[in-house]
Amino acid sequence: MTSERGPVHGLVAHSLGASAATLAMAAGLAVERAIFLAPATDPEQYTAKFARTLRISSPVRDSMKLRIERRYGVEWKSFDLVVRAAAMQARLLVFHDRGDKKLPFSNGAAIATAWPGAELVATRGLGHHKIVRDPGVIFRAVDFLSRPAAAAAADPVVASVDAGGI
Repeated sequence: MTSERGPVHGLVAHSLGASAATLAMAAGLAVERAIFLAPATDPEQYTAKFARTLRISSPVRDSMKLRIERRYGVEWKSFDLVVRAAAMQARLLVFHDRGDKKLPFSNGAAIATAWPGAELVATRGLGHHKIVRDPGVIFRAVDFLSRPAAAAAADPVVASVDAGGI
């Protein structure tokens, strides 16, 4: 599967957008390279926190999950990125902040570990939202997307850097 305009060279997704992007790739969207910023691995944890924050009852949360399953024709457990990661073929670069209070760093680390050949970049001081606008993250992401295919196919690198020092 390709997009209406042709194959996708690069895809950038933030938070739950990484789940949507992974589902699209699992359904056949051909993507050469992907970048995930502060990805959520398990929507069960995310929706539980969301429900607690907004004081949504368990029955209402369960109803929401059921409506999502029906709307998109997928089982709730299929939204788990770590489960899907092993079958992915796109080159992946994951950025996640060690101090992310919305989604723990362990989410990004788990995806990078499970996704063949993925690269993990750990940041500090960017949290869940500033990571999207950080010049160092943007520079590294553009570099990843514009690298020649041979350079992108190199062994995965796990890096730990401070904000702005990427």
